[in-house]
Amino acid sequence: MKSGVYSIMKKRYVKHGFNMVEVALALAVIGIGITSIMVLFPVGINANKAAIADNNTADVAEYLLGYVQMRINDDFRKPLNMSSGLIGGLKDTDNRNEKNIDSDSFESISGFDNLLLSPSGDVFRYEQKSFVNDEEVVDFSAEARLWAEDVKIEYRDWAQAGAPYTRGTLAVSDNYERLVYLELSWPADVPYKKGSDYLRERRLFVLDIFNPTFQLTPAINSTYNGVF
Repeated sequence: MKSGVYSIMKKRYVKHGFNMVEVALALAVIGIGITSIMVLFPVGINANKAAIADNNTADVAEYLLGYVQMRINDDFRKPLNMSSGLIGGLKDTDNRNEKNIDSDSFESISGFDNLLLSPSGDVFRYEQKSFVNDEEVVDFSAEARLWAEDVKIEYRDWAQAGAPYTRGTLAVSDNYERLVYLELSWPADVPYKKGSDYLRERRLFVLDIFNPTFQLTPAINSTYNGVF
């Protein structure tokens, strides 16, 4: 019979909740999730800016066109370039042919903060600014293009087989109405147009202003029976 000393060593097992593969996969999932969330921040900020700009366009248009209407109604007999009350007046042609205007060519308007005027005198640029780390930063910029056209109506005297009425004693008394167009586009730091493609968000507003002094004068020696 053999005799001896035996030592019995018990193995100790340490249980781990996750192995290295599982930990690596978990970190990858967390990293992808954080990255996805961070990517959404710029999109959300841009969407917020676009929503604010879109909501403000109607207010801007109403204010500006209301001012133009007031000045036109004040004296409808003045031509377009004198009746708008705006610096440079209103042109009777669509000035959207001015595709891209160099931002450095705009000049400030005395008495109007953050409002600039193009060399042509009928394209306005508005800039909303703030200070970041003591530096001035443009948060939002837009351009407003204004133009107008007169609408003339000429009636004929049926009793005289279509004899035309003469113009009134005032040169523009036959201007029945005036259409004022306002186009707002933003952001202004993006080129307005490239070829035939518009690169900005745009909104077009049309204001129909009727002439309160509109009148018709029958032609000389014509018979007017009071019926049109």
